[in-house]
Amino acid sequence: MLWMAGSANYMWAITLSLALAWYLQRHHGQSLGWGRMVLLFVVALVAGGFNEATSLGFLAGWILYYLFNREKLDRRSVVALTGYALGILLIFSSPGLWHRVSTDLAMDMTPVDMLASRWHIFADKMWRFYLPIVALALGIILLLSRRGRVIKCSLWTYVFLCLALFMFALGLHHERAYSPLATVAVIIILAVADVVLAGRWQRLRQVAVVLALGLTIFTYARGVRVLSQYKAYNDQAVAEITASPRQAVLQQRQFDGYSRFIKLMNYMSTNYFAHELVYCAYFDKDNVQFVGDSVYRRYHEHRLLDGATVWPVKTDAPHVTGDVLRIPGQDYMAVTLLLDTIPHTPQTARYLFTDPDATLSAQEHQYRREEGLTTDYSPMGFYPLEYQGRRYLILPVPDSTITSIEIPLDYSATPPVVTLRLH
Repeated sequence: MLWMAGSANYMWAITLSLALAWYLQRHHGQSLGWGRMVLLFVVALVAGGFNEATSLGFLAGWILYYLFNREKLDRRSVVALTGYALGILLIFSSPGLWHRVSTDLAMDMTPVDMLASRWHIFADKMWRFYLPIVALALGIILLLSRRGRVIKCSLWTYVFLCLALFMFALGLHHERAYSPLATVAVIIILAVADVVLAGRWQRLRQVAVVLALGLTIFTYARGVRVLSQYKAYNDQAVAEITASPRQAVLQQRQFDGYSRFIKLMNYMSTNYFAHELVYCAYFDKDNVQFVGDSVYRRYHEHRLLDGATVWPVKTDAPHVTGDVLRIPGQDYMAVTLLLDTIPHTPQTARYLFTDPDATLSAQEHQYRREEGLTTDYSPMGFYPLEYQGRRYLILPVPDSTITSIEIPLDYSATPPVVTLRLH
């Protein structure tokens, strides 16, 4: 289930969009019956509705391509683009999308700081992938060698530029969002190599094809190795959840991968927002949480709240939260929930600083500005637990620099928030 969800959102989205682009170019100008028209529209609708990071760049690239190459626009293209655009509208009608884009990026920056931050993030990702930089360099070389028509007539030029502009505007930190850009960069590199090596350098062209196939086989084998390691890691977590009681309180775990190119994977309740809802439904549990060492040990020793004292904290929702309990010598605190059910939350609270300028070091302040992160608060993960017949939210203990804590109580773009005032 987990692997299908991940591949569907990224790999399938890129693959379908690439297949649609190939189909439109391959069958340009051919007749299109009503049956095939309906099928093409449905496929385009599905392709456009997979992933916004892929679809917006592809759609904008297609539009620009047909504006500069109007002779390529035919009935087939109009049908496909209409379905693709409606698929994108379907994505943007989802409340989950608007929640995900309401991240911790700072929006109170000056235009100059905003542009500087976006450029810093974008340049870092471009260099990290290497391929977009190579594709851009090859495009410049083609322009200087007076092969500008090759660029003008290539769909991938427009898709690459639109994907790059889209990533620049969003300032996303997650590498996976840049995978469509890197994929199109590979296509451009191969296309440029095909153009440059055509004609008298036919032998060198054949060598390049063989090398590309060899690289594909090598990376595929590495991918199989990674997935097998991920599967073994995931199977262990699944076995633990399955063998647990209705409330599964398990020890957090992290898989770092075998190289710096492999994205880490973790089961941590402070780091994966609402995934426990999926686990609860899939494994028929009331609550599934992966917690730190201290909470895990003390919970299973029935000492979770031993020695707890009530902290005099003010709440703006006394009907939602009760006593705030501090446990001496521990790195967590417990907020009593007065609700009948455990809330569905994104599990990220905001720890607001008393004075951001005095709290953050100059280095940290600069880092947050460069990365487009807010300087008003720090996001902290939390999770709900039921203990001895009562419900609690487990949060990190704040230090003296924190003036209040905002806890969301719903998984939506604008969730209701309980504020705990510490000072």
